[in-house]
Amino acid sequence: MTRRTISDISGLERQWTNEGSLTNRGANVSVSGVLVNTSDLKWQLGFTLGHYKNKIESLPLTANNRLETWALDANGDKVASSHRVLSGYTSSVYGKDNILTAVGESAGVFYGY
Repeated sequence: MTRRTISDISGLERQWTNEGSLTNRGANVSVSGVLVNTSDLKWQLGFTLGHYKNKIESLPLTANNRLETWALDANGDKVASSHRVLSGYTSSVYGKDNILTAVGESAGVFYGY
């Protein structure tokens, strides 16, 4: 989901749209068995193991989709060699601008400090 700036006549500044592309890769393994099976008791045991990775491949080009980031040193100053420009945006679940959506990153990355 991406944010698009829309006409003021709608009464909203932005709307969520389904644009861009995302790649998902992963595996899931499940094992289960019946340990005890009597008329009085049935005991089953099972577990599932999964590992997934996703990556945002593209986002639409809009004025809202450009981020600049820096690492900070011990004094809180920007480290010039760490400067990155990302095609993406931040949104909020709890707090302010703490979820990163950017090309080359995983979906739903917590961002900030």
